[in-house]
Amino acid sequence: MQSDFIQAKRLHDQGVDGNKQAVEDAYQMLKRLQQSNPHDPLIKAYYGSIITLVGRDASNNKERIRVANEGLKVLDQVVQQYPNHTDVRFLSAYVNSRIPEKYFKRTEKAIEDLEHLLHLYEKDRSIFSEDQYEDILYELSSAYKRNKQSKQAKSIKEQLLNRNPDYEKLRKKRKKEG
Repeated sequence: MQSDFIQAKRLHDQGVDGNKQAVEDAYQMLKRLQQSNPHDPLIKAYYGSIITLVGRDASNNKERIRVANEGLKVLDQVVQQYPNHTDVRFLSAYVNSRIPEKYFKRTEKAIEDLEHLLHLYEKDRSIFSEDQYEDILYELSSAYKRNKQSKQAKSIKEQLLNRNPDYEKLRKKRKKEG
């Protein structure tokens, strides 16, 4: 089961990067894993995420929206059931940050996820790395900006740059390296 989940996550990530075949393969694997492990929050979260990617790749807009909403519903359910599960929250924040706001209105959910992750980190700084913490600050600043909350966006960005003045250069370098 563990190796199947690792493979499904790898395919999921390839799908995020635009590989449509990987989306289909990950969907099939995660569907089976979800059926055999219905109480595993991380499998359920990845299953919700992959459904949104299936929606992204659908052939027409109506189907895209319908299927993506189905995936978002699964993600929302797992976040509601496991609000303090950091990996679930990371995935939810990532999906909600990247799905088109015009159609789905999910920036507010992304902000909620990211703020919750920051709150969890304040309680226990061992739950994720400094790099991940800085990425959360960056994503939160961007989400506030998209949500036209410029004062909050600026405040979070200043907090990030005070911690790590080279963050944006490092982020670009990491992104380039893949």
